Amino acid sequence: MDVVQYPGPTTFYEFDPVTNEFNGTRAPTGLTADYASYEACMLDLPNGMVLYSSYDKIVRVYQPDGVPMAAARPTITGVSGNADGSYHLTGTLLNGISEGAAYGDDAQMDSNYPLVRLSNAAGNVYYARTFNWSSTSVRTGDKPATTEFTLPKALPPAGTYSLVVVVNGISSEAVTLTLPLALQITATPERDATVLSWPALPDNAGLETITDPALETWAAVTNGVSLVGNSRVLTNAASSDRAFFRLKLQ
Repeated sequence: MDVVQYPGPTTFYEFDPVTNEFNGTRAPTGLTADYASYEACMLDLPNGMVLYSSYDKIVRVYQPDGVPMAAARPTITGVSGNADGSYHLTGTLLNGISEGAAYGDDAQMDSNYPLVRLSNAAGNVYYARTFNWSSTSVRTGDKPATTEFTLPKALPPAGTYSLVVVVNGISSEAVTLTLPLALQITATPERDATVLSWPALPDNAGLETITDPALETWAAVTNGVSLVGNSRVLTNAASSDRAFFRLKLQ
């Protein structure tokens, strides 16, 4: 006599984090699915949807309602530039509060790692390559976590982008990344002062000044620098006939 170890049908549930309850819901093709549960595979997508497959040629997408749990949302606390042109991102919950999805040794659809997504005003969306994650542990709370990332080759070299980090389909609040990292200098109408501005991110770009480049000794400028919107701004009063400024990654 044959024994069915994984009998169907398969029943589907939705989890409500507010009430901490599982509620029954319909299967993709009816009340239940007429196959064993191990045939159901799910993957958290970066946009918050869930990709679903049941070992056949049809792939479906599940769209959850509501908003993500605040306790599951990653945060960005800083973005700095590396000497090789890549970036260093610091934040919290960069591995989420779960591994995502899995079914024993049959299927591993883990998504507990950070993705970096950039978008611009035209609606174009780009994904950076992340690497050297500091951890893959979940539920790390306020413990700082880091990842490195490189910008995609298809990204236009100049522009302003909204940057988020995504884990298990849940995105952080956005920060603004302006490319390239360039110093803008504007003289005031009175010509007795100069306004210098540069992107706030990467946040390790420091302003330096010198009156004579031949001296080869640049001095860091820290006093008077303020954050205005997505830029750092310094109004430099004239104190010499000429001065030179540069941005340098610290």
